[in-house]
Amino acid sequence: MKICFVLLHAYPVVEPTAAGVFGGSETRAVTIARGLARYTDHEICFIVRHPDLKKKRVIDGITFIPWRDFWAETRLHVAEHLDTTVLPGIRLNRWSWKLLWEIPLLAATSLWRRKYRDPRHVANIFRQVDADLYCGFGINAHAVQTVYNAKLLGRPSLLFIGHDMDLDERIYPGSDYISPYRDYAEPSYWVLKNAGRIIAQTTLQQQLLQERFDRDSDLLSNPFDLEEWQKGMKNSSFENPWGTEKYTLWIGRAEEVHKKPSRLIELALRSASIKFVMIMNPSHHDVEKQIRQQAPENVKIIDALPYSQMPGAFRHANIFVNTSSQEGFPNVFLQAIASKVPIISYEVGEEFLKESRAGICVRGDVAQASQLLVEQRLAERTDSDAASQYLRTHHLCPTVCNHLAGLMEELG
Repeated sequence: MKICFVLLHAYPVVEPTAAGVFGGSETRAVTIARGLARYTDHEICFIVRHPDLKKKRVIDGITFIPWRDFWAETRLHVAEHLDTTVLPGIRLNRWSWKLLWEIPLLAATSLWRRKYRDPRHVANIFRQVDADLYCGFGINAHAVQTVYNAKLLGRPSLLFIGHDMDLDERIYPGSDYISPYRDYAEPSYWVLKNAGRIIAQTTLQQQLLQERFDRDSDLLSNPFDLEEWQKGMKNSSFENPWGTEKYTLWIGRAEEVHKKPSRLIELALRSASIKFVMIMNPSHHDVEKQIRQQAPENVKIIDALPYSQMPGAFRHANIFVNTSSQEGFPNVFLQAIASKVPIISYEVGEEFLKESRAGICVRGDVAQASQLLVEQRLAERTDSDAASQYLRTHHLCPTVCNHLAGLMEELG
């Protein structure tokens, strides 16, 4: 079976030299694709969009296919150079001569392009790929395009839920809801009702799918390639910004909707004796600037790292902190467990942390989080060996991907 994955920002996960921001969804999708390519007989291809990828390229047994789009690439280039989060003003982050024609062109065509906000239209790349099964990730425009074009071609589709926000109660026909990532309710509802099969990460997502969208779903644990991670911990070129000292690690985007890096700054201010490292993917310029200005001396901030260096970042950590207010399933929890690094989570994953014994959820209590750090009490309340066994039992890549392959074969 030829299986096609569609997640446009995933290319930097497999190509360390490729600039770009990626997160847990991209890491999860690439891990699944790699696992299927390695442990099954299926042919795997992956549609992505990146300026460095001009033609098809095979990496780790996966054929990466560039989806070139003039308007999308123009908008992306302008967005990388202009900061519109300071509306009604606009800030120039850096200059490019292309802006002289890109900005007037986008302005002149804005009304025409607005008609095409609904992503349900023909995209020839799907016919060109000619897969037996198409897979979309999350509730976004490209997942809608994936399912829509699969239906046009008479091919099955598989939709992977990526975040609890994908199942917002405001997603219904006629709703004027727009997600924080600019996805509209009407096509979002359509894709949830029309995907051939849906994969949920958690029992909560399964419950929400049934209650709000009357959809059954299959539960699939996030796969984790433990062997590759352990190799990365031994061979990573990551340099500890604190020298030989261990630190508390935070990873996320510079945005306050879900990741909330300001919580880490508050925690660092309360815990002056603790060293911190923030790996902060650029997302919102104003948030990034504010975090850098407010960061105390016990915080080192690193720009986005290549995925290949993430194991090295965990190798030097003794605690991982997650400050998110909402997630799907945090892939980074598995990375912490594989590195034998205990977890403090502000709000997400409480049941998982209890069951795996990998960490503590403080339910937003910064004082408790600081106490756990300063008094070094987290180790006595967690069990890294039990957590490692939990990972091996529930999340190892071969087991998860073979289970997924069976579900895919039923669709095909």
